[in-house]
Order: sequence, then C-alpha cells, then structure tokens
Amino acid sequence: MSQSPSTTPPDAPAAPRRRWFGCLSIVLALVAIVILAVALALWMAKSEPAEWREMNAMIAGLTIEEKAKRADGLEASIGNASQGIDGKTGPVVTPNTKSSDIVERDLSVGVADVNIWLATKLDAWLANQGSTMPKIVSDPRVWIEEEQIVLSARVLLPGANIDGVVSFGLEAQMREDGQIAMKIAKVRTGKLRVPTGVVADQLKEEFKNAQAGAVQMIGKAFDGMTLDPVFPDGGDKNRSTRVVDFKIHPDRVDLKIRNGPKDKMKLKVEPKPKDKATDGAAK
Repeated sequence: MSQSPSTTPPDAPAAPRRRWFGCLSIVLALVAIVILAVALALWMAKSEPAEWREMNAMIAGLTIEEKAKRADGLEASIGNASQGIDGKTGPVVTPNTKSSDIVERDLSVGVADVNIWLATKLDAWLANQGSTMPKIVSDPRVWIEEEQIVLSARVLLPGANIDGVVSFGLEAQMREDGQIAMKIAKVRTGKLRVPTGVVADQLKEEFKNAQAGAVQMIGKAFDGMTLDPVFPDGGDKNRSTRVVDFKIHPDRVDLKIRNGPKDKMKLKVEPKPKDKATDGAAK
C-alpha cells in the first residue's frame, strides 16, 4: 500500500518576510510621493504664469512702431482725462469755459496697453524722476484675475530661494470717504501660491527704499494703505484731478475722473453723527 506523500509545512520566516516587504513598499511609495511633490512645487515655482506668457507674446508680436503708438496713445488718453479734455475733440477752449467749472471724464485703461507701456517706457519714466526699479526686480507686467490687479515681475531673492516670476494680487476698493484702500492679498512664485510673509519682508523694504513714489507705494501695499487719489493738473496749476470711482474688468479698468479748482477737489470727510443716547448721557 502506497503512502501518500508528506506535506511540508511552509517555512516559518516567509510570512514575516512578506510583511517586511509590504512595509518597505509603503515607505518607498511615500518617499516617491514626497519627491514628486517637491519636484512639482519647484517646477511650479520656476514656471511662468500663463498670463505672463500671453502678455509677453502679445508684446513680441507688435512692431516697434505699433508699440510706440499704443504707449503714446495711453499717455495721451490719461493726460487728456486728467485735464478734463475730451480726447475725441481735442483741447478745444470755448468762450463759455470758466476756470471754476468742474468737468468729469470717463477713462478706460486697457491691460494690454499698460503692459506695452511698461515694456517700452517705464525705465525712461523712472529715469526722469531720478529713480530706477529695485535691482532685484525686472520685466514688470500686470493682468487682472478675479477682480484683483495682479502685479508681476521677475524677482531674484537668494535669501528666500526665489529666482523667477513673482505675482502680487492687489485688492483695491473705493471707500465712502473718497480714498482708495489697497492691500496685497496674495503672493505667488511662478504658479505656486506662497504665504505672503515668505517674500513680503524682503520685497516691501526694497520697494519702500525706491526713490520713485509710485514704486514705494507697492512696498506700502504689503501692509495695507489708503491713497487720496487727487493729482495736480499738468496744464493748470490752479486745478487738480480726482479719481472719484473705478471698476475693474477682466481686460481693463474703467475710471471716472473729475477735474476742477484745487479747493473743490479736496477730500471732504463728513463728521459722523453723534449717538443720541451717548450724547444725552454725557450731558
């Protein structure tokens, strides 16, 4: 009678080996995920935002003459509106015009034209003020994203390990008292959003130390600031110009400009009404 073959029990160490291999696989998978996440973050930090590339492609597609014409046109439209001049008819002075008249104009500032101006005329404009952009900043561009004005530029900050395109989301709001409140609400390096404080401390000092007032304002906007939007009339020293309202659109900013005698363009803050209960208690 034949004997059935004996069955050999499995080796005892096999199960622990499988468990060990499973743990190692999990660890390796986690390490791979971390490496990929870091690589993705570095790629996003170095990548240029799509809007940045679009603006540069638009500028590169224009001839020198076209860029000059559009940049000059932007300057002319802003200059006309700030002096109460109707750009469609030109600086026509009629006998009925009085020095005490208040004139309002609507001004539309296109994002594309602003970027053309930044690329072709910013350096000369700053030089006329005896200033330059901070050395760590170059190639400024702007666009609009979710009703925020995005200020963008190439930034080199070795201390913060930043060397690429940095974007600042600027929130702006017209207050009831006629001032404009501005604050940089978010900062991104490339496509990667980072805490504002990571770059703010270094960048805002660079901007605040700039000689040009317009550049200094960017530094102040990190902490939040208010601006009284009244400016001297370039053609009449007795008159000034005030921005009384604005609306941010995806491709432009529409402004309402008021021009008139200086004393009528000053900020008028109405006193707050007294609380009757508090006033009565004081008596």
